[in-house]
Amino acid sequence: MLSLNKVANVNDFADQDFLNSLRKYGACCVAQYPLIPIEQQHRKAWEVGMVVHALDRLGAITPTAEILGIGVAKEETISLLSPHVKRLFATDIYCDPNSWGDWHGTDLMIDASRFLGQPYNRRRVVWQHVDGRSLPYEDNSFDAIFSCSSFEHFGSEADIRQAIGEACRVLKPGGVAVISTEFKISGPRDWFCNVQLFDAARIQRVWLDGIGWQLTSPLDLTLDDTAYIDYERSIHDEAYKLTAHPHIKLDNGEFRWTSINLTLVK
Repeated sequence: MLSLNKVANVNDFADQDFLNSLRKYGACCVAQYPLIPIEQQHRKAWEVGMVVHALDRLGAITPTAEILGIGVAKEETISLLSPHVKRLFATDIYCDPNSWGDWHGTDLMIDASRFLGQPYNRRRVVWQHVDGRSLPYEDNSFDAIFSCSSFEHFGSEADIRQAIGEACRVLKPGGVAVISTEFKISGPRDWFCNVQLFDAARIQRVWLDGIGWQLTSPLDLTLDDTAYIDYERSIHDEAYKLTAHPHIKLDNGEFRWTSINLTLVK
């Protein structure tokens, strides 16, 4: 059975339980990062898939569930989950102009239909401008929380630690949080540009120690044997983008990293 606490592997896309969850909620048809064919798999599609799979496997997707998405911009997790839950709060710094402007803006808060795939249920989604380091919700408010590669952009380690504490605070006892972030394979520091990276020791120190939740299973840090993708070229070189698959493990000349999914229970 696929671990819910693991680094991204291309073979995860061949796991039948994983695929069954994706098919159940329509995740095989998302437009932003298509999940098929496997030769073109992208770690961002894996992150979205792990949210759906983990919440499904742990029984957190129900008609009465209230779910919080942190730093979710216009990710397809919103359209995949919204038809199946009571209410989904989609939060990000939507009103702040910054380098992530292509991924979010105030238009989303007015009508997100043109940005999201079907079956997005706009009646069940509450869009809010929220800084993840200071969540405007009461303690123990949400049945589940999800976030895909956002926390590592929240600032310093102290900022991220604050955001983690806030997420745990608003999660109900027994609630599930499914959060992906960047796993450092190698490199001279724990950060570059505006990205914080986490190895096993740093995950324990920042994400777990002194926080009122725990992993649902031990971390599986087994890496696959796919080639590393040149990170900068995968952003700026249009021709390279056509061959830069599977887009699982990245290399910018100084650091090597991939995605890791953490599934936590309070």
